[in-house]
Amino acid sequence: MTLGLHNLKKAKGSTKNIRRVGRGHGTGRGKTAGRGTKGQSSRTGGSKGLKLMGLRRMVMSIPKARGFSRFSATIKELTLWDINRYFTDGGTVNSETLLAKNLILAGGKAKILNTGKLERRDLKVSGIVCSKGARVEIEKLNGTVN
Repeated sequence: MTLGLHNLKKAKGSTKNIRRVGRGHGTGRGKTAGRGTKGQSSRTGGSKGLKLMGLRRMVMSIPKARGFSRFSATIKELTLWDINRYFTDGGTVNSETLLAKNLILAGGKAKILNTGKLERRDLKVSGIVCSKGARVEIEKLNGTVN
């Protein structure tokens, strides 16, 4: 049998029968066609939440910014324990050295908190904010805070 337009058939399962609603009682989907009686959702073009359809369409067309991002710079909290770990006696603690040791991000700020016991002597802290307790601990071991 040769192939011709008169003997072509669709592949099995390639098309799906569409249910035609509103075509009489015997079909099981007649009269109200499965939409219930009366109300906005039973009407043509009606659906849930269409009272503000123009506003909804406008809101849905705007791309949403996912997640949360802080636009202001975050302040990294450093403890006296961190200072002991990353600096030596007589070391300088400023934004450049903190950036070099990957303790803050570029353009970031830091604050030294009085958590832990300081063991490093003669530290020079400049351009970094310190809590009152941390300042006392640093100055107690001959350090300076500017």
